[in-house]
Amino acid sequence: MTTILAPTRILIVDDNAAIHDDFRKVLATSKADQLADDEQFLFGESQRTTESHEFEIDSAFQGEEGLAKVRAAARSGRPYTMAFIDVRMPPGWDGIETISRIWDEYPTLQIVICTAYSDYSWHEICERLPHRQNLLILKKPFDAIEVMQLAYALTEKARLATEVAQHVACLEQRIQERTLELQRSNQELKSQVAQREQAESHLQHLAFHDTLTGLANRQCLQHNLQESIELAHSNPSEKFAVMFVDLDRFKSINDGLGHEVGDELLKVFSSRIEKTLRMDDLMNSTGAETLAGRLGGDEFVIILKKLRESIDAIHVAERLLRILDRPYEIQGQTIHVSPSVGVVNFDPRYQHSSEMLRDADTAMYEAKLKGGDSFVVFEPSMQAAIQVRLSMEHDLRQAIIAGQFWLAYQPIWSVQDLSLQGVEALIRWSHPEKGMIRPDLFIPIAEQTKLIVPIGEWVLRESCAQFGKWKRAGLPQFPKYISVNLSRVQLMQPGLIDIVKSTLEESQMQGSELQFEVTESMIMEDPQQACKVISQLKSLGVRLAIDDFGTGHSSLACLHEFQLDVLKIDRSFVKQMNEGTANPALLNAIVRLAENLGLECVAEGVEEREQLQQLGVIGCPRVQGYLLGKPKSNADFVNEYLLAPHLSASTVAANVECTTPSGSLVFDANLAPSPSLRV
Repeated sequence: MTTILAPTRILIVDDNAAIHDDFRKVLATSKADQLADDEQFLFGESQRTTESHEFEIDSAFQGEEGLAKVRAAARSGRPYTMAFIDVRMPPGWDGIETISRIWDEYPTLQIVICTAYSDYSWHEICERLPHRQNLLILKKPFDAIEVMQLAYALTEKARLATEVAQHVACLEQRIQERTLELQRSNQELKSQVAQREQAESHLQHLAFHDTLTGLANRQCLQHNLQESIELAHSNPSEKFAVMFVDLDRFKSINDGLGHEVGDELLKVFSSRIEKTLRMDDLMNSTGAETLAGRLGGDEFVIILKKLRESIDAIHVAERLLRILDRPYEIQGQTIHVSPSVGVVNFDPRYQHSSEMLRDADTAMYEAKLKGGDSFVVFEPSMQAAIQVRLSMEHDLRQAIIAGQFWLAYQPIWSVQDLSLQGVEALIRWSHPEKGMIRPDLFIPIAEQTKLIVPIGEWVLRESCAQFGKWKRAGLPQFPKYISVNLSRVQLMQPGLIDIVKSTLEESQMQGSELQFEVTESMIMEDPQQACKVISQLKSLGVRLAIDDFGTGHSSLACLHEFQLDVLKIDRSFVKQMNEGTANPALLNAIVRLAENLGLECVAEGVEEREQLQQLGVIGCPRVQGYLLGKPKSNADFVNEYLLAPHLSASTVAANVECTTPSGSLVFDANLAPSPSLRV
């Protein structure tokens, strides 16, 4: 198969016009075809493809003209493939000069130098012409076949060189593209590796840090603490301590201001812990190490390592309390919270991190029982107290189920005529094995465990049910109201208003016949929420009394801000009257304050006649105490007070002698205490 290629352009540079004609005759198409036929004859057809060459001949008669034509051909996009150039071309450039000038601009042009004389040696030619790989010599006179072979060979060489150059350029482009692709892939891989390392680092951080505060989390704390314990066992000179920190009243802030404010408070609180530890002179001067972390909720743990002495932990706790007790500005609100801190120093008896955390938590709990805003160093005796509390909690749960509680009632009297004004319901617990358990022992535990909620509801419903029965019985003496103590947990309990409303309806009582007693410290712990609940209770007509007045820190604020009905003077003031240490002017001021504010005033803890007389002198209208009546069971209370027309002098005398009068009346079984606790 013969393929016709595009004409190959050849330039003849010679000063002899006859030479140009000779080249045209030799390089005619027929000659080219004859050469192709000769090749076919010599090499056979086999599987080769024969290409028919057609030459386009241009002429130049001087070297300058030849260079000009090479330039013009290149600019037109149809460059010359090869050139035949004569050596002698007077009067202009000779062939060597012409070739040198052409190759300066077009070094790939294939050239045949034509000469009849030995004008230049090959050595001289090589020195003057650097691109000799593109140079051949044709001696004059030349043979036609020789010219044809040179034309054909150099044409093929040029074509192949072009193809090679194009192929190399293509390869270079592909290599460049591939290199760019590899670079992009490498960059992407590096980016992916960096992202993966960043993700792994982030996951590592999340695995050992609290997401809210950025402090160490429980896992990190336990791991670090365990390492510290093992190090201290192997090196007795290593001293360290653990601090358990908890926010007082945090739940009230969360419930009253919202979790968003609570979370922000925790972040600021944790930031203060970190800054305090960094700024602590003791820690910096001794080279001690610290790790602060959050166990969850409002519980934080601090590990103090490399301490010089065990007392160093106390110094850190003191400074921490001062810093953490300062007001917090959260979302435009000023919040006052204080921490409770438990401290435990390492002791060889500790083998596991959980043991030190347990004892630090125990010490913190003791700090809370003291009222918070303090620290306590753990002592082994505290663990025994914890076991007692746990046992008490278990017994309380059993008591709720088994109905071991009952109510005692204590009268409240008018000082003027000793008439019965009200009655306070007081819970009592008869343990089947331990006997009577004092309220001051089990009430705090009930509040801490939230068991006070079902217990308090039972007290409310049981006392109101009993009051309703007294009311319907038509007894000679009848109190105007029944008073029930309300704990902080109950005050903040969701659904309290609905419980009170349903209780009043079930017992057929007016709201004014029910009085709740709350302490001023309990109200001021979360005044905003307390004000809201008190307002709802007042909407039901319920009476509110502030109990233990004078023992808190915000008495006047309580009286001014909240809708109270009764002020109960704490028993400590009455007791001091007998001891001669009380200031009569102070008691008189309290009574006058209540009178001016329109509050009923009740003095608690009246146990002697002299106390009653002095209270009468200063004008205190109501009293309550053992002198005029101890707390009694339902039956005894009814027989001694509700069935009697008035409080007799003999009864007062009997109470002073601490004896309990016995009545002979048989009382209606319907008025007996309920056999079980309703939860």
